Amino acid sequence: VSVIALAAFSVGYFVGTITAQTAETPILLEPASFTETASYTISGEDTDNDGVFDIIYAKNGTTGEIEFSGTDASQVIQQAINALVNGGKILIKKGTYSITSTITLKHGIFISGEEVKSTILKTAPDVDIFNMDESGVSPVPRGGGFEKMTLQGGGGNETLITVNNVWK
Repeated sequence: VSVIALAAFSVGYFVGTITAQTAETPILLEPASFTETASYTISGEDTDNDGVFDIIYAKNGTTGEIEFSGTDASQVIQQAINALVNGGKILIKKGTYSITSTITLKHGIFISGEEVKSTILKTAPDVDIFNMDESGVSPVPRGGGFEKMTLQGGGGNETLITVNNVWK
């Protein structure tokens, strides 16, 4: 019994010593420390330093795993939307994302940028950014929306948001 107590004391002593040597202040991990408030969080990397993300990631807010990734922001965001069968929130981290095809929203999806002037969705010429169309859905669903992002046109004949038959 005394050997087990000594081993437990030794482990506790060394762990405490290592912690004291590696961190000036203790790190507190609380329940849900690694969970997101969003169903998916979109982020990216600017690999060529041109100010636009080249690799886009969609992290599941429940599992913390990257479920979708690719070089096309439109496709990665659309994949995250399609995965939300009962609605949810998508948080787009600050940065500039190039939108090359229209993103189709469905009911109950709320899209939030991290900061209004720092989360930028920039469309290619003649490409609409968002399309919401609940035609043929009865009753017309409620919920969803947008906040905290800047939508930039590409200099063509694009429409930034198209809304049809939503929120009657």
